Amino acid sequence: MEKSTKPDAEAFGFVAYRGKVDLEKELEDVKLASGMPERLKLQLVTGVHNLVTDDSELVTQLEDAEAMGLTHVIKATLEGAQNKEVAYNLTHFMIGLCFQLFKVNETHGEVIYKNKIDKYVRLE
Repeated sequence: MEKSTKPDAEAFGFVAYRGKVDLEKELEDVKLASGMPERLKLQLVTGVHNLVTDDSELVTQLEDAEAMGLTHVIKATLEGAQNKEVAYNLTHFMIGLCFQLFKVNETHGEVIYKNKIDKYVRLE
């Protein structure tokens, strides 16, 4: 019997950042400092339009984020989790990242995930 493989759970964070700090380095530093699960994978994409996907609903979300002036996407994935769980982890991470970048304890963007009926929703 072939073992079924469930895709990793995922969420997407959008942030507006035009500073000079190396965001790739900040990702790792904040991940370590904030106690995120080691298995949580983060991918930074500069330019919202540069995230490669064939998911038409996600493309619409990317276009909306870009229209709002959000400049970067952070894709978070976690094996064996639910999408909403990944979204909560990503939100916690983004608060830490924004504190490092902007010195305020709030996010400068948003986090979305695909719910159980396959629709992207904002984490409230």
